Amino acid sequence: MTKKYEWLFETVSWLIVLVAIFSIKILPVNITEDSSFYILVGVFLSFLIITYYAIWKVFPYEKRLYVQNIAQVAIIGLLIYFAKDTGIYFFSLFLLPIIATALTLDTLPSVLLITLTCVFVGLETLLNPPASAWGLWQIALIVLITIFCRFLALEIKRQRELKIQAELKKKESEEAERLGKEFITLASHQLLTPLSIIRGFVSMLRAGDLGKLNPEQKNAINQIYNNSVKMIHLVEELLTVSRLEAGKLPFYFKKINLIPLISQVISSVGSASQAKKLFLKFQKPAEESIFVNADPEKIENVLLNLLDNAIKYTNKGGVTVKLKTKKAQGKTEVIVSISDTGVGIPVEYQERIFQPFFRGKNILELDKRGTGLGLYIAKSFIQKHNGKIWAESEEGKGSTFYFSLPAIKNKIKEQRK
Repeated sequence: MTKKYEWLFETVSWLIVLVAIFSIKILPVNITEDSSFYILVGVFLSFLIITYYAIWKVFPYEKRLYVQNIAQVAIIGLLIYFAKDTGIYFFSLFLLPIIATALTLDTLPSVLLITLTCVFVGLETLLNPPASAWGLWQIALIVLITIFCRFLALEIKRQRELKIQAELKKKESEEAERLGKEFITLASHQLLTPLSIIRGFVSMLRAGDLGKLNPEQKNAINQIYNNSVKMIHLVEELLTVSRLEAGKLPFYFKKINLIPLISQVISSVGSASQAKKLFLKFQKPAEESIFVNADPEKIENVLLNLLDNAIKYTNKGGVTVKLKTKKAQGKTEVIVSISDTGVGIPVEYQERIFQPFFRGKNILELDKRGTGLGLYIAKSFIQKHNGKIWAESEEGKGSTFYFSLPAIKNKIKEQRK
């Protein structure tokens, strides 16, 4: 609490006490008219101002508040005692300092304050015998209010501590996530160069540029080459995700015809489908050209990811790619669908398939080497193109992945985004 608000709180608190005391004069009850009473009040106030100023200068906030509340109780008790008979509601004037102490300070100050208050209430009760029975109820009520406020203060303190702990954990988690991403980026950069060198030399060995190899050596070299390619692909995926999340991955948009691009990507995965004896067909639209404003490399990556998954998780049947245009709300969009007859996606996993690093249990049984980044990257790329991506699937019957892009007709200049 700043000094400005401390002064405000303490000034208002004292004003309430003084107003409560001097309001006695306007009530229809016998009041001491002797001028000595007012002299006594003046002396008390002068002493209070000097003492409180010294307290404010010397003591820290909690000790200052404790002394203030003790002083309030003492002043209220003494002034009202000299002023008049306050009747059965005498105790209510003490509630402000009692509640303030119980809510803001520790248990010991609260106990000391209610003890002092009960002493004043007891004296008032003894000095007014007709109200003696009510005096005991006043003391009991003071104790109950203090206990309630203490429990309330403890709960507020507990909630505040829980909030602080949650904020600290959140900050620690964010920091750990940031360091993890930095580590992945750094490690990926450091791995990519040596892996590329390994792949280059292995390619030379496979081609026979460094000497003739026997069949066993060729087999070993092929294994090394295939695994180096997989490692490079993994590192490139990690780097792509890191750059995407940091907003540092460039997109180069231009007008492209999707039909030849899809045909080209399908041709590149043809050998993989033939190896598994799967059909792979492209149902071309009636139009000769369907144009979109896109980064061809990124759209090619999306198509490769979806086709690779479709072939990888299909053991019988095959994969069908379709392309069509659809008009809605005065706009034309292109929809690409890739359907397979594979294992499908269980219902409980379908909402999570585009999350990074997520892989369903049935997928893990078929392929334990994947990263779970392909669909996340595909979704990020499509969203950067102002498109949408989604899936429909039934476990054991296959899946269909769709993505849509805004279609264009007029020539659009190449741009960088």
